Order: sequence, then structure tokens, then C-alpha cells
Amino acid sequence: MRLLSMNKGVTSSFVKFILLCLLFITGTAFVCLVFSSPGKYQLDIRVQDVNLKNKSSIKTTWPQYHRTPLSDWVPLPLSNVIGISDCIASGTVIKVSDSTFLFKIDQTIKGVKEQATITVLKAKADPFDSPQPAPYKEGQQYILFLAATSTGTEPKLWKLIDRGRADQMTFIDSWVYFNDRNFNGLTMGYYDVYGVKQDIQRFDKNMFLDAVQHYSDCFHWTKLQNGKTMPIKICDESKITRYANTSFMHKYLVNETLQIIASE
Repeated sequence: MRLLSMNKGVTSSFVKFILLCLLFITGTAFVCLVFSSPGKYQLDIRVQDVNLKNKSSIKTTWPQYHRTPLSDWVPLPLSNVIGISDCIASGTVIKVSDSTFLFKIDQTIKGVKEQATITVLKAKADPFDSPQPAPYKEGQQYILFLAATSTGTEPKLWKLIDRGRADQMTFIDSWVYFNDRNFNGLTMGYYDVYGVKQDIQRFDKNMFLDAVQHYSDCFHWTKLQNGKTMPIKICDESKITRYANTSFMHKYLVNETLQIIASE
């Protein structure tokens, strides 16, 4: 009986030893698979190394938005945003609340010209943006592309046309800075935008506002029966050419719009 009990004890210890060995081998194989895989884990490590060693090479990796592949959102074309906005205005943040900010309009390009102050829902920054844009503060100046959230009682509550901050463009002095939006052909640079150093594009503020304001002289966006919105030309070719020759941004908007028309 004692011998049988000893044999059972030896067998039990041997089984435990075999199980521990199997667990060790399985765990080691899993770790090796993760770190040798050409997938997401290794890619994220390489990206971090690129960020530390040579920030300019990020442009080659993701030339549009400088963010990880986890964020696949692409903003609406600017020409589309101009065409469907209920209000386009530049102005200053005068009060910040938990979910909204009070915006004093200095210049209205489209929409409620008689309204000097409006309430706007805060935009949520893309969580994969690095670095994150500066938080809302009084005194910040923006160009906003807005839609009314309701048509009932006043005052209206406004929101940005698209998600993220693509349609909330910071302007400082004579420059407008583009968050979450990229214009092919426009130079990138490191600029201090309200205390945050960003690799971002900028453009002359007055030229940008002129391009936005006079875009509607050449093109009008209309909703089709299938629910899509599409641009149509409302002026002759000579006027479009004059508009396009004004600046880079004017030409960009013309080319973008004509490509959308040709794609249908």
C-alpha cells in the first residue's frame, strides 16, 4: 500500500513537471511570435523609433495626417464643407464650458450675419493625433465651418460640419493653421499653435478667406435625389480661371471640385 502511494506521488509530480514545461514552451513561442511578427506590434515600435530619430521621415510614412494606422478617418473635401455649411465665420472664443464654447464673430462669410455671438459644440480631437492640439481657452481665434443642430428655438446651437477639428482652423496673426486636414503641395512646418508645437500646414489668412468667400461665385453644391451632395458650375470658364489664378488655395479648390464633378 505504501509503495502504491509513493508511485501515485511520483506520477503526480511528474505530470505537474510536464505541464509546467508545456506552459513555458507555449509562453515562449507566443512572445517570439509577437515580436517577430511584421504586424501591428512591430510597426508601432518602428514608428516610435522614427518619431525619435527623424521626425521628417513621418511625412514619407503617412504624408496626410501623421498618425498611427488605427485612425482611418479622412475629412470631407474642403470644397464640400464650404458648399454645405450653414455658417462660415472667423472670430474669437470668449467663454469655455464643459461641452461648448461661446464664439464672438468678427467676420461672417456665409450664414447668420446678424448674430454677433454663437454657442458652438466643442470638437473632439482625434485620440491618435500626436501631439494633441491645445485645449479650448478664452482668446483663441478660429475660422469655423458650422451646421445648425436645430432650427427651432433661439439661440441655435452650432456644431462643426465634420468630426475632429478639420473644420475648426486656428488663425494667429496673418496665418491660418490646418488641423486634421492636408493640402497636397502645401509645405509642412513646425509651428507653435497656442503653446503646442505641431508639424502642420499653414496659409495666408486673408487669401484663405478670400478663396472660401468667392468659391460660391463659381460653384454651388446641391443635394441629389439619391441624397448625395454634388457641385455644379454656375459661371463660365474664364471666371473660374481668374478665380483659380488668385492663389494656391483658390486653385486647390477648383481642382478638387472639378475632380469630384468628373468622378460622377
